[in-house]
Amino acid sequence: MAKKKKNDFDDMYAEDLVWMSYRYAIGLKNEQEDEYFNVDFDSEEYHQLVAEFREFLKKRRKKSVPLKVLPTSKVDDLIWLSFHYGLGRHTYAAMHSGEIATHGYNRLSQNRKDFIARDIRREIFDRLNWGHMNFHCDLYLQDLFDPIDLLMRFLKDRNVTNIKTLRGFTNIEPVLENGEIKFISEWSSEESHKNSYYYASDFESYFCWEDLANCFDSKAHKWCKVNFDGKEQYIEYFDSWVRDYSHNVYYEDIANAVKCEVENGVPIDTSEQRVELALKLEKKFNIDDYGFDRQEKYKETRTAEDIGIMVYRTYMDVMHPENFLYYKKIKRPIDSYLANPHVVTSINENYIVEDNISKYEIPINEG
Repeated sequence: MAKKKKNDFDDMYAEDLVWMSYRYAIGLKNEQEDEYFNVDFDSEEYHQLVAEFREFLKKRRKKSVPLKVLPTSKVDDLIWLSFHYGLGRHTYAAMHSGEIATHGYNRLSQNRKDFIARDIRREIFDRLNWGHMNFHCDLYLQDLFDPIDLLMRFLKDRNVTNIKTLRGFTNIEPVLENGEIKFISEWSSEESHKNSYYYASDFESYFCWEDLANCFDSKAHKWCKVNFDGKEQYIEYFDSWVRDYSHNVYYEDIANAVKCEVENGVPIDTSEQRVELALKLEKKFNIDDYGFDRQEKYKETRTAEDIGIMVYRTYMDVMHPENFLYYKKIKRPIDSYLANPHVVTSINENYIVEDNISKYEIPINEG
């Protein structure tokens, strides 16, 4: 198989690049809201750019013109417009972030990659601010910190572990005091404020774009030395936030807990006893009732298996992973990210013998 040249593009990526760019440039109509969410560029340059996109699409359909025939500046425009279209969407457009990394990393100049990284972070900050979360961050802090990293710091600082609690914050503002990040926040128990209408997926959809920014931003790159099976290797990586599934509760966990309680003599002969055991299990697995009354459902159980199933249903109804906010930071190797950005790989911390190594300390034959 012939090796791809630097400016060769995958056909699907090329189509997505042009299509998303075009949709962002002309504005995407949202039928439900009956308004335009994207920027409408009412300028001569805008109309000229759209005209070029249309002409380019016609040529591709008729003659299969490869993307590389466009000047580099035009491809840069396509990348910029397309990531503005895809950022935050809960569709396959989110996968476009990885395609930009794979196809753009070696062809874009470092200055251009730095610009894209900075612009992605600014866009995420804007959406966290003007969306339902009202996460306001001053511009000078936006140049110093990553948006997702600041949000994760806030969750840890306020011990926020579920979406219901996060929705209660009507205003969140990070500030820098004596070189340390602090948070000014307001919280309300009212359900009517606008923060009550968003989900964890609304900001988790930015994770893949933050990964793209960290990949493009050379200042976000780090080096570590690992030792695996007696072989040492230097690995370049960037920090990435992902969901931490170690807190999940599974049906087998609850079923085994029910079995253990019954074997230890806990009675389940009456409906009251079964309700008591079910509520005990809720407490054991830290299942927040979220205001729901489950006792009537628990009274309908007849066997130990019934109790396990009903308690697990309660967990899935009110403690679904979407309601939880457990995350962890991992080290994503840049090489594996560029090779397959849609598969999350990380460096095993147990094999790291030295971290945060300056790239100038890496032996020439290793770096």
